[in-house]
Amino acid sequence: MPKPSTLGLGPSFHSTTKPSGTLAVSIRGPVGVGKTYTALKTIPGPVVYLNGDRDNDLLLGRLRGKFGREIMSTERYVLKFKHDVMRGKGEAVDDNARIARVIRDRFKADLIAALESQVRFIVIDQSAFVWSLIRIARWGKLTEIPQILYSQANWEMEQIIHQADDTGKVVIWLSPSEQVWEEVIEQTPTGPQKKRRPTNKTQSVGYKAFDSAMTVIAEMHYDIEENVRSMRIVKGVQGIGKVLTGKEVGIPQLLAAATGVEDWA
Repeated sequence: MPKPSTLGLGPSFHSTTKPSGTLAVSIRGPVGVGKTYTALKTIPGPVVYLNGDRDNDLLLGRLRGKFGREIMSTERYVLKFKHDVMRGKGEAVDDNARIARVIRDRFKADLIAALESQVRFIVIDQSAFVWSLIRIARWGKLTEIPQILYSQANWEMEQIIHQADDTGKVVIWLSPSEQVWEEVIEQTPTGPQKKRRPTNKTQSVGYKAFDSAMTVIAEMHYDIEENVRSMRIVKGVQGIGKVLTGKEVGIPQLLAAATGVEDWA
């Protein structure tokens, strides 16, 4: 391989790269498939857990006690509003935003502290919560927001996601998933009509560019009749389409299959 200098490129160009070890990972899937359990139980070594989802204290106690997991958690991020957060008006909007800003700022500070710590793995539960938190903190509601203002929230979400860049951390986002719909034109007796229909694809709920910001995405499923969990890699450096099942379902196995790098201890 020729050196950049032989091709007329300056010293800022390189023909080799040294991996930073940083990864942005999303484990997505329906509620109750075991995303939180799988991440916290199988991550090698200590893990920081930032929880904006439901109360998982019983789960944390079991993982710490029975399985000896080293889980460093903060106080759960709880939003308690007195007013409607969908279409709030007037003083309600200001009150909602004030409550959300306190939680948002605490989450951001906790994330920075985790990124500056010696703990390599961070689990954020969940991405849709963070996206809602950002919007309520800015506007005090979730709907009837002018589209032109969304660039502010988009950039803030991107900033949070990419805060981990070049830190050597593995940040695992737990994400609810939803069906992707498409618009089609169907011929009817009264003429062509535009309709929406589901596809066989899924995406993370919330911030629309979230999936594109991830390095690795795994779709998780749970067969209640067989009591078997599975993960399908839908984005990665390699292994796209591969399905991990049973005892293969774990963070080291997922990262190895999706990146080609074996050592994630």
